[in-house]
Amino acid sequence: MQARLLAFLDEHYHRAPHGGLFGRTPAQAWDGAATRPLDEHQLTDALTIRTRRRVRKDGTLDVDGAAWQLYEGFLAGALVTVAVDKTGSAAPVVEHDGHRYVLCPVDVVAAGKTRRKPPAPPTPTVPFDPPGALLDRLAGRPPRHRPEEA
Repeated sequence: MQARLLAFLDEHYHRAPHGGLFGRTPAQAWDGAATRPLDEHQLTDALTIRTRRRVRKDGTLDVDGAAWQLYEGFLAGALVTVAVDKTGSAAPVVEHDGHRYVLCPVDVVAAGKTRRKPPAPPTPTVPFDPPGALLDRLAGRPPRHRPEEA
C-alpha cells in the first residue's frame, strides 16, 4: 500500500496541474519555495488550533469528542477560547481574559459521586392557578389566588 501511494505521488500528484495552485504543479510550486527551519516553540504554535466553546454549568466541555474538566467555577456558562496543541505534547487549555487554565480529563467516577443541588422548581408563568381556582370553588374553599379579606 505504501509503495502504491508513493508511486501515485511521484507519477501523478506532483506532475498534474492543480486548480489551487493556479494551474501549476506541486513540483513547480516547490521549486522556487524558500523553506526555513522551525524550533519546537514555533512548531507548537503553528500546530495549535483555537476554537470557541461554552463551558457547561458543571465546569466541563468537549474537545475533539472527549470530555474535559475546568476547575475554575467562575467560568461556568462562559464562552471561552480552547487552545489544542495538535503535536500532542500538552493538554488543551482555556484562554480567557489573558489567563490560561489547564483542562483535565473528566474523572467519571468522581463526577458520579459529586453531590449537586437539585434544580430549582420552575416559577409559574400564570399569576394564579386556573385548575386550582376551579377546585377551590367546587370544594367550597376561599380562592387561593385572592388575598384574604379581613
